[in-house]
Amino acid sequence: ALQLKQTAHWRCRRLHGIRYFDTSPYYGHSEKSLGRALVASGHDRSSFLVATKCGRDRAGGLAIDHSPDACVASLHASLVDLGMDYVDILYIHDIEFSDPRLIAEHTLPALAELKRQGLVRHLGLSGYPLEKFPAVIERSAVEVDVILSYARLNLADNTLLDML
Repeated sequence: ALQLKQTAHWRCRRLHGIRYFDTSPYYGHSEKSLGRALVASGHDRSSFLVATKCGRDRAGGLAIDHSPDACVASLHASLVDLGMDYVDILYIHDIEFSDPRLIAEHTLPALAELKRQGLVRHLGLSGYPLEKFPAVIERSAVEVDVILSYARLNLADNTLLDML
């Protein structure tokens, strides 16, 4: 394990042109590992982008909580784990598991306040079913900057093209 961590730190020092890192507290210890590696890289914070997520169980379990309080607390914990003052993108993770009204009318406004405070640069939504994105975006007074959906623009499934 130590050798793996040292290798990750060495590789991160060089970055190999990689400037975008996507993580989540749901992914185990990834935020702490990434944060240590990026600090060890010696690169200026403004030279790379870090995205994380909120709304899924920090312990990697199945619990989902997209409430404003849970998402705000999750970001603060993520900042500590990453060792950073801000994240470039904060996604609400797997929006398909919550009522779109909760996210649009309560959670996004709470996260917009974090954006105004400089703790988040951009707000995003992540999920698989594409129809969930308009259900949130059309209800919210808060502008969503980024959408992350996986496996929806490839040779087998190009349904994301219909939303572009």
